[in-house]
Amino acid sequence: MFRLVGFLVVVASVFAVGYYAGQHRIHDLKETVAALSRHALDTALGMGMERNLEWREGLIEAKARVIQAKSELIDRNFGNAERELADALDSLQTARRGERDPERIASAKSLAGRIRQTKVRMAAGKTVARTSLDEIQRELDALLAQ
Repeated sequence: MFRLVGFLVVVASVFAVGYYAGQHRIHDLKETVAALSRHALDTALGMGMERNLEWREGLIEAKARVIQAKSELIDRNFGNAERELADALDSLQTARRGERDPERIASAKSLAGRIRQTKVRMAAGKTVARTSLDEIQRELDALLAQ
C-alpha cells in the first residue's frame, strides 16, 4: 500500500511539475507571438508610412519643378521650362510607383497627361499660358491634400 501511495505521489508530482512547466512555456510562447505580431504590425505600418512619404516627396518635387518651370516661362527661357516639366513628369512617375490607391494613381496619370501636353506644346514652340501651369500646380496641391 505504501508503494502505491508513493507511486501516486510521484506521478502527481511529475504531473504538477509538467503542468507548471507547460503553463510557463505557453505563457512565454504567447508573449513571443505577441511581440512578433507587434513587430510585424509596426513593419507593415512603417512600410505604409514609407510609401506615403515616397508619394508626398514625389508630389512635392513635381510641384517644385512646375513652379520652377513657371519662373523660367516668365523669364522666357522656354528650353529650361521644358526641362523642368520633364523633371516634374519624372518626379510624378516616381511618386506613382509607390502608391497603391487606384484613385490616387488615376489622378496622377491624368495630371501627368496634362503636364506632358503642356511640355509638347512648349517643345513645338507654341505659347503656353502661365495659367495652365497654375492649374497644374493646383492639381498637385489637391493631390497633396488627399
